[in-house]
Amino acid sequence: MVIIKLKKRFYKTYTIFFAESPSFKHFLTSYYMQSISTNEYFGFHRISKYTKVVNLQDVDYENSFTKNTLYEIKRASRDGVCCEVTTDNDMFIEAYNRFSMIKNLKTVLSTKYLQSFGDNLIITMAKSNDGHILAFHSYILDKSIKRVRLMHSVSLTFTISDNLNIDKGFIGRANRLLHQYDMEMLKKMGFETYDFGGYAFNTENPSLKGINSFKDSFGGILIEESIYESYPLYLVKKILTFKKKL
Repeated sequence: MVIIKLKKRFYKTYTIFFAESPSFKHFLTSYYMQSISTNEYFGFHRISKYTKVVNLQDVDYENSFTKNTLYEIKRASRDGVCCEVTTDNDMFIEAYNRFSMIKNLKTVLSTKYLQSFGDNLIITMAKSNDGHILAFHSYILDKSIKRVRLMHSVSLTFTISDNLNIDKGFIGRANRLLHQYDMEMLKKMGFETYDFGGYAFNTENPSLKGINSFKDSFGGILIEESIYESYPLYLVKKILTFKKKL
């Protein structure tokens, strides 16, 4: 279990990843993300959450990658793409926020937010052989259950390819190579479960279907978990959402 604490003006909020089940501790300020239980609990609103996970303990897990994914990973490597861990949070934040604005994701990262993860966060990046950054990934690390979850994936297709005349397909291949690099690197660190951070179950949205297909290309299995929030917190969010629409 990983607890992320953020201090607001007059109170603290807690986002809790991978808990067995929700708890009445910090009842009004806790948000349970990907709780392992799928049961209903008194006092909590439950949302079903699906995600795709790869078992890194399987010595042949790469055999479940599709042929096209294996080809694109090998081609990216031949084309000189290199992957590494980065500690330059500011560079990652700048890239993510620009990507988010272009994609209308309505999410903004800050230094304070990333710092709230402490040593439970790791960021990786893929670069071309001439030093241009092509993609970023960030992960939350749960060392107690040896699980990693993809938090943010930033492809710079929409921010650099037009200016630098870089083939968007090349960036896509670099992103696949970065996933493969991350899996191997995290496996060596002792982690056993690689979580793609969500799966749009039974979606009819073409864009989300495309993201699902990308995740499917790395094999793994689909699992159901839960998001829990207390009913008071749930009702407050519903009221605020309603007011914004007025």
